[in-house]
Amino acid sequence: MSRWLLIPVLLAAGGLSLGIAGTVWWNAGPLDVRTRPDQVHSDLRILADCVELFRIDTGRYPSSNEGLAAAVMVGRCRASLHDPWGRPYQYRVVHGQPVRFEISSFGQQGPRAGAEPQEFVISRDDT
Repeated sequence: MSRWLLIPVLLAAGGLSLGIAGTVWWNAGPLDVRTRPDQVHSDLRILADCVELFRIDTGRYPSSNEGLAAAVMVGRCRASLHDPWGRPYQYRVVHGQPVRFEISSFGQQGPRAGAEPQEFVISRDDT
């Protein structure tokens, strides 16, 4: 095989390798962004369970003023109080029949003036 024929073959193999490496790098980079919503959903379920454990221990939900920290500080539950974007999860008790609570995150966009957290919400009641 001639030396001159070998050069294009090596260049093609090198280009293919770089193309594959670039594709892997490109797809791996934004992977974290795609998994954050999954992390929020998981965190919300865990936090809701923490609030339920608080209710079992105390006979009531934490007040809106006590927040999620009260449920986590009981000691039976370990959970992050912040979403993957570094903002605190929102918690509120909705009074009525039945009493229920909501835990939410503003999501990637973050809070906007006067906006309610709607991107991710979990709600449970005392029935």
